[in-house]
Amino acid sequence: MSIDRKPRAFHVAPAIAAGLVLMLAAVPPAAAEDDPEAHEEAVTRLVMERNIKIPYAYIDTLMRLPNAFGEGAACVICHGSTNPERSYRGLDLRVRLKRVCKSTSM
Repeated sequence: MSIDRKPRAFHVAPAIAAGLVLMLAAVPPAAAEDDPEAHEEAVTRLVMERNIKIPYAYIDTLMRLPNAFGEGAACVICHGSTNPERSYRGLDLRVRLKRVCKSTSM
């Protein structure tokens, strides 16, 4: 059994749109201006407080998109540890990637 690993536009576009909507909903309106304090507040809310809800479908789509690191999942570059100090939320996507590779190699 072979799985087509190339994303189709109708699969990718909704996932990207959902991710953008989630990010924009979390940013305070003042962050749209060129105010350095508003920018810092947005970064704090989005990154430091880690209050972003990311659906699995979005991650699954991102794992299959072409990226700057060549073929394969670029997300494991940053999400490759269960230690929250090294990997955002301690999310280790290498485990998921190994499962995907094993299931598609049959």
